[in-house]
Amino acid sequence: MLYELLGKRINILKNLGGISKPAVYKPEWCGILTEEARNSVMIEGFYVSLKEAEAVLAEKEPPHSANAAKALRYHKAATVYYDQAFADKVKGTFSLVFEDFRKLNGILMLDENQYAGLRRDEMSAPDGGKYPDYVDVPLLLDMYLDYINSRVDAYRTKRINIKELIGFVAKQHCYFEAIHPFEDGNGRVGRILTNYILIACGLPLISIRGEDEDINAYFAAIKEFKEQMGFTLTLPQSYHNIPDKLYEITAEKMTDMIEELLSDSLDMYICSLLVKEKGYVLKPLGSIKTGLSILNLKKLTERRNFIAVKQGREWYTHEDFDLRNDKLKI
Repeated sequence: MLYELLGKRINILKNLGGISKPAVYKPEWCGILTEEARNSVMIEGFYVSLKEAEAVLAEKEPPHSANAAKALRYHKAATVYYDQAFADKVKGTFSLVFEDFRKLNGILMLDENQYAGLRRDEMSAPDGGKYPDYVDVPLLLDMYLDYINSRVDAYRTKRINIKELIGFVAKQHCYFEAIHPFEDGNGRVGRILTNYILIACGLPLISIRGEDEDINAYFAAIKEFKEQMGFTLTLPQSYHNIPDKLYEITAEKMTDMIEELLSDSLDMYICSLLVKEKGYVLKPLGSIKTGLSILNLKKLTERRNFIAVKQGREWYTHEDFDLRNDKLKI
């Protein structure tokens, strides 16, 4: 059901003109980009309050803490590649190349006491598993590039649908994290690459949340993928099976996570455009006139039947944003 609702959201976005070039000064992007930079460094254990992230990223204040500086550095690195992804979206190209892995990691690791580039000595993963041997990383990254190029082209040419795209996005992210090509910064690089793919496909980026419960779910999803892949990613003699294995497995936990996060991002983006360009005024959920109880409205909103955004503990939406009756005509 959610994929049908995602399809409706994507059609509304297209009717509104599609995504614009990602920039924190644009209302439709500000909240998404701020949350993404904040959450991505929080996943690595560096807490940044929303107020501090907004001050540094949206209001351009100098960072007053090391963690806020990390969020700013992440945002700057992401912006470079999101600009490139948006250019790919406009031109119908996909220009990510092998050297971009090193370059992106280098930007993220600037001013940190870490080697920036394709190098790591650690073979054991925190979850008790193993990373591929370092000497095999270039081959595995080449296979990763082939995989994402083929799937992006398939989505653009309508050979795969949104459900299949989300499944691919989930698997490619887990694949990159399982390769773990760098000494540090793998998660941040992988999350930027994931959003590069979404933007190049004409979709808003997602923000994997940085609270403890969400972080645990995120790493559990990566672990599930690695278990489904088995020894395929750690034994050189099995690497030729990777393409077939990626097709066969499901990566359910990461797929479900990305499905929900993309719905959230689409709602944030669409609501901002409808307010800015169509004059809509968002209302607290309890204020909209539908004849339904607040309890039923909350259930419908949680099931993504309404395009809505959450501010604090309150949902904001509009009567026309009910996707069950297709009232929203653009």
